[in-house]
Amino acid sequence: MTAVAGQAAGVRPASVPWRRLAWVTWRRHRAGVAAFCMLAGLTGLAMALTAITLHPAGYRVFTAGPHSLWHLFDVTETSLQVGMLLMPAVAGLLIGAPLVAREIETGTTRFAWAQGAGRARQLIAAAVPIALLVTAVAIGVGIEFRWWAAPLLGLGWAWEPILFRLNPLPLAGWSVLGFCLGVFLGAVIRRTVPAMAATFGCVALLLWCQVTFHWRLSYLAPLRRAAPKPSFSPGGGYGWSLYWGSHGARPEILGTALGWPDGRLLTRAELHHSASWFRLHHIQVWVTYQPGSRLSLFQYIEFGWLVALSALLVAATIIVIRRRPA
Repeated sequence: MTAVAGQAAGVRPASVPWRRLAWVTWRRHRAGVAAFCMLAGLTGLAMALTAITLHPAGYRVFTAGPHSLWHLFDVTETSLQVGMLLMPAVAGLLIGAPLVAREIETGTTRFAWAQGAGRARQLIAAAVPIALLVTAVAIGVGIEFRWWAAPLLGLGWAWEPILFRLNPLPLAGWSVLGFCLGVFLGAVIRRTVPAMAATFGCVALLLWCQVTFHWRLSYLAPLRRAAPKPSFSPGGGYGWSLYWGSHGARPEILGTALGWPDGRLLTRAELHHSASWFRLHHIQVWVTYQPGSRLSLFQYIEFGWLVALSALLVAATIIVIRRRPA
């Protein structure tokens, strides 16, 4: 009677504080958050323990012999890559997918969504703190991996398609995307286990496409540079060399092609000329590349679009849960 009279009088229920909503989120989903943090912690512990042996050896880990550290390095690097590549999937499987799907499946939303907090407010209070935690953990693991890999793989490792994702910002962005994708699929599918399976499949597909098709190489238009004093062989082959400097990350070479000194590339018919014709007309080898100075910028670009896509997924989730009955 009191509740009915209060609603008839136009009295709005008291708004639930954000702090309490965040506490409820932690109580419900602490197991998934703990599993994600445990994976990150084990990965970090493995890096710390193996670095004690591998870092003093430096590039000597690649030498053969009875006391070679190559096996330890190979096993550790493979395990670290697998563990870190699984972080986005784990964030989506164990935290993101159950965030909404489990509440709908167990019927908790019939009570929770009828309270003063509101559906959108509850989702934001649950998703934003977890997303920030996932970001912080992933950045920490990425920084430690960069510290672990730099003395062993040199400055050029960060451009590799898979290893690029293990830099701090891309790793954080993919982990947040995996979590938000799980939240969205959980709200759409409304069943925990199918949502977890769909999340794993979507994250794996996105990562495969990103690694296979090299999306990052099109973030900025590549540069071209002529290699000085190219060498030409009678069979149509050519050789070239460039000094890129000794500081910073090495450039990412995208391709080479023969061209005139003014930058125009040779036609298919011109490519069949002899080596003496190439030398007579001062034909150059033009190298297409992404400079090493863009490595940090590319990481910020990747992190930016991943976070923007994650925000769109959260917004889409709000629309879904507001339009559907509890």
